[in-house]
Amino acid sequence: MKHKDLTTLIDELVAGESELHHSKGVEYASESDALANFKSAALELGVTPKQACGLYLHKHYTAIMHNARGGGVLSESIESRVRDLRLFAALYLALHKEEGK
Repeated sequence: MKHKDLTTLIDELVAGESELHHSKGVEYASESDALANFKSAALELGVTPKQACGLYLHKHYTAIMHNARGGGVLSESIESRVRDLRLFAALYLALHKEEGK
């Protein structure tokens, strides 16, 4: 892959992540807390919000690794899985930064 093609790919991923964040983020967040979904899941599961986020990360990582081992992509495209993994990594970082305050 040429450098310009890689740059285009990354730009498209970032644009898709932003669109995903703005569309789905509203469904899962509260008005006052963008990370509310992880906090409520953590309470229900008896884990920390970062661990709850880690479960989402693991889900998408597992699907990507299944594909890497030659498995097919069934419910979501590999592009969608990579975008989700990157977005959940950013949300994990937000939880980490919030925890440090």
